[in-house]
Amino acid sequence: MKRRNFTDLIKSALKTYHLIIREIFNMIYRMKFFVSLFFIFYAGLCFGQVKLPDSILSTLNTGHPRLMLKSIKDFENLKVNITKDEFLRKVSKVLIHQADSLLSADTVKYVLANQLGGQLLEVSRTVYRRVYVLAMAYRLTGNKKYAAKVWGDLYSASRFPDWNPWHFLDTSEMLHGFAIGYDWLYEVWTPEQRKIIKQAIIDKGLLRAYMGYSGLENKHLVNWPKATSNWNQVCSGGVGLAALAIADEEPKLCNYLIGQVIQHIPHTMLKLAPDGATDEGPGYWKFGTQYNVALIASLETALGTDFGLSKIEGFSKTADYFLAMGSNSGKPFDYADCWTDLIQSPELFWFAKKYNQPLLASYQKQHPEYNVRELLWYDASYVGGKELPLDNYFRGAEVATMRSSWSDPKAWFVGFKGGSNTASHGHLDIGNFVLERNGKRWAMDLQHDTYDLPGYFDIATGQRWTYYRMKAEGHNTLVMNPGKQPDQNTKASTKIDRFLSSKSSTFGVKDMTNAYSPKVESAIRGIALQDKKQVLVQDEVLAATPVKDLYWFMQTAATIQLSANKRIAILTLDNEKLKVQIESPENASFEILEARPLSQSIQPQREDPNKGIKRLTIHLKDVNKTTIAVVYKDEGDHSDTIIKPLKNW
Repeated sequence: MKRRNFTDLIKSALKTYHLIIREIFNMIYRMKFFVSLFFIFYAGLCFGQVKLPDSILSTLNTGHPRLMLKSIKDFENLKVNITKDEFLRKVSKVLIHQADSLLSADTVKYVLANQLGGQLLEVSRTVYRRVYVLAMAYRLTGNKKYAAKVWGDLYSASRFPDWNPWHFLDTSEMLHGFAIGYDWLYEVWTPEQRKIIKQAIIDKGLLRAYMGYSGLENKHLVNWPKATSNWNQVCSGGVGLAALAIADEEPKLCNYLIGQVIQHIPHTMLKLAPDGATDEGPGYWKFGTQYNVALIASLETALGTDFGLSKIEGFSKTADYFLAMGSNSGKPFDYADCWTDLIQSPELFWFAKKYNQPLLASYQKQHPEYNVRELLWYDASYVGGKELPLDNYFRGAEVATMRSSWSDPKAWFVGFKGGSNTASHGHLDIGNFVLERNGKRWAMDLQHDTYDLPGYFDIATGQRWTYYRMKAEGHNTLVMNPGKQPDQNTKASTKIDRFLSSKSSTFGVKDMTNAYSPKVESAIRGIALQDKKQVLVQDEVLAATPVKDLYWFMQTAATIQLSANKRIAILTLDNEKLKVQIESPENASFEILEARPLSQSIQPQREDPNKGIKRLTIHLKDVNKTTIAVVYKDEGDHSDTIIKPLKNW
C-alpha cells in the first residue's frame, strides 16, 4: 500500500476509535491470512485430531438458532419433550420461576469492581446468566416480556464504553451472552435491534479478540490466546460463539477468528491428557468446561463439525475425573483455588451422549442444577450405566481419590495430591489430603482466599506464597524449618509413584523430596485406605542435617479433644465423631493450633482469619530420620494398625 493511501486511510478513520480498528483489520487481514494458514497447519500437526479446511465457513448453517441448536424446530421439539418427561418438566418449571424473578431486576450498569485493577466480570456474568434463562423462558412460553428483559440488558451493555478488554474474561463472557441473545432470539429482534447487538459484538468484542490473536494488543492481565488454563476455554468459547452467531454477516472476520479459536483452545485441552484431570481443581474444571463444551457443541450445530476438538486426548475422560473428585457428601476434593460447590454440571449430560457414558447423565439427573443447558442436553435414553471404580488415580494433575463405597453416604473418602506447585491457581500443597467419613469433612482444604488481596496472583515476587491458604502450613502436609520464605519449593513437581487399588485396601505413595530439598535427603508420603475401614497417613523423612522443626498439619472444622498422653484426638462434627491416633514415632504427641501463620512466618494483613478452623499438629525437633504414622478410625474401632516401611506397601 502506498504511503499517501495509508495516510488518507488513517485520516478518514480518525472519526471513531472502532473505525480505526476495523480499518487496521482490513489492512492486516490480507497479510496475516497466509501466516494464519501456516499456524493452523502447524497446530494440526501438534494437536493431532484438529483439522481445518481453507474455508471454515463453507458448511455454515445460515439459519438461526445455530448455537447448540440446529434450528427453531429444536425449541419446538423441546417443548414437546417437556410434556413427556418429568425431569424436563421440573427443570423448565424452575427456570420459568427464575426468569420471572429476573423481570424486576435492575438493568445492568457499567460498574468496575475493585479487584485485580478493575473488573467488569460480575456484570458480564450477569448478562450471560440472564440471557440464557430469559431467552429459554421466551422460547418455552412465547411471552415477549422475557425477550423485552433480554433487550434491556443487551441494549444497556451495548452502550458501555467497553467490555474491559484488559481483563478479557469480562469481554468473553459478555460476548457469550450477546451471542446467545442474538442467535436464540434472532427473529424476535427488529433489524435495528439486530444491528445494535451485532455492532457491539464486533466493536467491543471481536475486534478486541482479533487484536489479541494478532499481537496488536498485548496489554492484558493474561495472555489468553496462549494460556493453558481455564482462561483459554472461557475466552475462546466467548469469541467462538460470537463469531459463529454473526458469521454469515461478517464472514472475513469470523472465518479468521473461528480458525484462531480452534487453533488455540487445544493449549488448554491438551493439559487434560492422558486421564482427563486438571491441575486447577474441580471448581475451575466446571467453570472452564462449560465454555469449552458450549464451543464444541456450537461448532457442531453451526458448521457440522468440531474439527477434531472432541477427540483430543483426555477430553473423553474428563467428566469421569470430575465425578471422581466428588466425595459421598457431594463436596469436591477442593484443591487449588477451588470452592465447595457440589459436584454437578449440566455438561455431564452432553458428555454422556457424546461419549456414550450414561453414568454421567444418571449422576447429573440425581444432582440437578436446574440450568438451561440441562434442557438442551438431557436425553432419557442415556441414563444408567455402571459406577466408576471406587479408587481413581489421574496422571498429569497427579491426584487420586479412594473411597469405601459409592452408594453409602457415610463412606470413607480420601483425596490425595501431588502435582506441580507452578500450576495455574495452584498452592504449595504437595502431599495434601482431604478426608471424609459419615458425611463429614474431617481433614479439609481451606481453598482460595480473596482474589483482591495484594499480590494474590504475584508469583514472580512471591507475595502469593505469603498467604496462609497458599502455603504448605495452610494444608494437610509437612512443613520444615518455617520462616519468611515459601515453605515448599515453588517450582517443585511430583508424581504419585505407586497407586494400588484392591477389594480390601487402596494406597498411594509419592516422593515429595523435591518439594523440601535441600532441607532433606528424602521425604515420602503414603496414604492407605485399609480394609475399607480406616485411613493411614505415613511419612518417612531422612535428613543429613537435622531438621530443626518438623511439623505435621491437619486443618479441621471439628472440635478436638486430646487424650491424657496427647497421642489420640477425638474429633467431633455435628454429633459425629472420629478418632485420630499417632502410631509413630513414640515421642510424638498432638497439639492444637489456630489456623493462622506460625510465629516464624510472614503475618499478612487482610487474609481470611479462618474462624472456626483448628490445626491438629505434630511438632518434632531436630529430626534426622523419622516415620510419622497417623491413623483415622471410627471412635469405637480399637483394632491395631500395623506399620511397615512404605517400600513394603
